Amino acid sequence: MQYSKPMQMLVEEHEVISSVLDATEFMLAREDVEFPQAFLEKAFDFFTSFADKCHHAKEETHLFPLMASRGVPHEGGPIGCMLHEHEEGRAHVAAVRAALVRTAMGDVTARKTARREAAAYVALLRQHIFKENNVCFPLGDHALSAADKEDMWRKFLDEEHTVFPPGTHERYVALAKELADSCLSSANT
Repeated sequence: MQYSKPMQMLVEEHEVISSVLDATEFMLAREDVEFPQAFLEKAFDFFTSFADKCHHAKEETHLFPLMASRGVPHEGGPIGCMLHEHEEGRAHVAAVRAALVRTAMGDVTARKTARREAAAYVALLRQHIFKENNVCFPLGDHALSAADKEDMWRKFLDEEHTVFPPGTHERYVALAKELADSCLSSANT
């Protein structure tokens, strides 16, 4: 599918997020290893910082309000659905992170909660990404003018460089690769 520059940026971020979803799902499925505490701590830091504060923030601050101003329905429409799923995802992430704190303090029963909430988050984000890539972003590209898209592109780039410390985006992309690579090495053991 052909996307405008700002939508393509979001799709590329989805690819990075998906690599960590894949790695998380792989680690959760492994019954032959100890509870993946350190992996999940890193993965859910990634989901908090990159998926939510970087990626979802672009959508919530720039894309969705602009789409709504150009006539795309908010309530009962795709924007409201995406925003609801962002909130649902935040609840799963918070539950995983809280359970990880409890497991680090010795509460082995919290492992089940961490696994359940992490699996729910992975499932939610997979279908969410599908909807955004195949419905929301094409709808946005259709509703927005060329000037809207160019302005949004500049805002996305500006946000990448002013909201976060320099190198944050790159650090989280590297973390995503590290997490995915750790699964490859785990699969070979």
